[in-house]
Amino acid sequence: MNVHVDRLDGATALDGRTQLRDRIETARAAFLHRAGEKIHRAASLATMLKAGQTAEQQATLTELETLAHSLAGTAGSFGYASLSERAELLEDAIVTHALRPKILALVAGMVSAFLEIGLSADL
Repeated sequence: MNVHVDRLDGATALDGRTQLRDRIETARAAFLHRAGEKIHRAASLATMLKAGQTAEQQATLTELETLAHSLAGTAGSFGYASLSERAELLEDAIVTHALRPKILALVAGMVSAFLEIGLSADL
């Protein structure tokens, strides 16, 4: 069996790394945009829970859990450890039926972690 291996010259390798870096930055920007939407929704759900404005509290908690789960995994993939950890804490609190004040505090922490990303990245 013959195996043919093409070697990349320095310029081609550099171009490939640049393209990869550009793709990662595009994905990161898309994540931050979607994460911002999810954070906004989580804050709105928390406001409704706090004010008792939700007739379907379990559905609201389920939506919060889904948002937190999604953020926990993806934020970690992009290196946003604080956001990932806080989202995971929120998800765990909902799954273990924590009291509403704890859940509200964890949503606030998740929002803060997201805002810290924006401040550190000068978004």
